[in-house]
Amino acid sequence: SHIYVALGMWDEVISSNIASYNAADAKRLAEDLEPDTRNYHALEWLMYGCLQKGDRDTARTLLENMLEYKDEKPSPRARGYALQMLGGYLANTAEWEDPVATTQIDVEDLNVVFYGLQGFIKGMHAYSTGDMATLSSVIDSLQEKRITEGKLLMQRGTKMCSGLSWFTQLPTQSEINHTNIMEMELRALLAKANGAMEEADEWFAKATELEENTSFMFGPPVVVKPSFEMYAEFLYEQGSYDQALKYVNKALEKTPGRRIQVLLKSEIEQNLNAI
Repeated sequence: SHIYVALGMWDEVISSNIASYNAADAKRLAEDLEPDTRNYHALEWLMYGCLQKGDRDTARTLLENMLEYKDEKPSPRARGYALQMLGGYLANTAEWEDPVATTQIDVEDLNVVFYGLQGFIKGMHAYSTGDMATLSSVIDSLQEKRITEGKLLMQRGTKMCSGLSWFTQLPTQSEINHTNIMEMELRALLAKANGAMEEADEWFAKATELEENTSFMFGPPVVVKPSFEMYAEFLYEQGSYDQALKYVNKALEKTPGRRIQVLLKSEIEQNLNAI
């Protein structure tokens, strides 16, 4: 499935994760295992594949199922996957004003990147609804949390592998960086909302620079709205088509075949050809 995502082979992403989920669930039922042994990983990747195919209805059903599983057994693992799926769904549909965006998930005992993701979702909802006071407050909270986690990381050293501890509180520098990227994206949007376009451009540029230098694994993006994608959209809105094309191409290098980026690139090229 990692290979299929890396190649943008969405039909294969979908079929492989259906097979994976069904195999795990057959084992769960056969051995009478607890509900929390469901293959949440496959559900997240399946939803991502459906979104890349434009199948929002199936993606929404998968998200709602995961939120139910999280309520049934709010383990760190269930809450982490529920939050990733929530952020992924909203980022790929741009439905930030959807009431589901206000879903509250406890992240107190989770890795800092989940705190960052929850803040990003809240901030995007605030931006989309014109609530700049909340957006500003979210940014301040993310900055405080990121700085605190960074100091703790320096004191206790870096873990060698995220692996099984992905949902625990101990972060890697990459996870702190991912949180910082989401924070900078929100700062860019706040500046944009205030009419400070040069400042917004600077924050987007800083976010892409950090994302470029942060470790990356093929799969549903940890930064659910990749900074190269968001920057390309901003540049396109400003009429900077050449620069927008540059950044959407950079985005597609990291997330090949991602639906939003493919459609955006087509729009940009149409405008360039019309000039």
